[in-house]
Parts: sequence; structure tokens; C-alpha cells
Amino acid sequence: MLKNLQNIVNEYAEKFFRMMESAPEKFSGYAKDFKESDLWEKIGKTATKAGQKLVYIVLVLYYGLSKASLRDKGLILGALGYFILPADLIPDWLPLGFTDDLGALLAVYKSVKGSLNPEAHHKASERMRKWFADFDEEKVLRQLEMRDASKKEDND
Repeated sequence: MLKNLQNIVNEYAEKFFRMMESAPEKFSGYAKDFKESDLWEKIGKTATKAGQKLVYIVLVLYYGLSKASLRDKGLILGALGYFILPADLIPDWLPLGFTDDLGALLAVYKSVKGSLNPEAHHKASERMRKWFADFDEEKVLRQLEMRDASKKEDND
């Protein structure tokens, strides 16, 4: 039964990823749900379960806010607001509950990564090394690139 639930969650997550990758601006509406204190609380409570990729992207987007364009700030705040919400497409307490959050964050990250300053990545890496002794930025970035590559192959 758990395997069937995971298959259903994976199926919906893939549809969600495809939808969000084509329209990351849909997250701008969640900007109203963003509060910095809530972000740090959510990360503190869920970092281990959510995983290094998700936490790293959250931090890069957060640290990139200060120098982002107005459009990109709306996208970033929306994705971070979505992450903070406990009851979203896949509730965070379920197995694979952060799958939709990762999809939202990745869609926005891909949309704004060209305008993110290197300082955002540097600050995120520093914070990650404090929280995760085994953090390897290159490995996480490769995993994110592999996900992009597999999505491109699926579309070809």
C-alpha cells in the first residue's frame, strides 16, 4: 500500500514539476505567506527530512533576494512562501511531502539563477557547512544539473 501511495505521489509530483517549470511566476501569489522568522523556523524543524538539495536552494534564493530584480523578488518570495506553508499540494508530513516544495523551488531557481549573485551561493554554502557536516556543494549542484538533464531527455 505504501508503494502505491509513493507511486501516486511521484506521478502528481512529476506533473507538478512540469507545470511549474513552464510557469514559475505562478508562485508569486505565495509571497504574502513569506515571513523571515517562519522561514528559519521551517528550516530548523525540517532540514534533515527535507534534505540538503532543498535546504541549499532555499538558502540560495533567500540570500539572493537582496540584489534580485523586482520580478525575481516576487518569484523568490512566492517560492519561499510556498515552502513555508505546511498544507500545500503534498502535505509536508507525508512521505515525500517535500517533493512539491522542491519542484516549486527548482522552477523558480532555474528561472532566476542567471541573475543570482555569487555571494548568494557562497553564503548558502557557508550556512550549509555549519548545519550539515557532510555538505558538498559541487555534489548538490551536479544533482540539480542531472535533474535538469533528465527532464530535457524526457522532453526530447
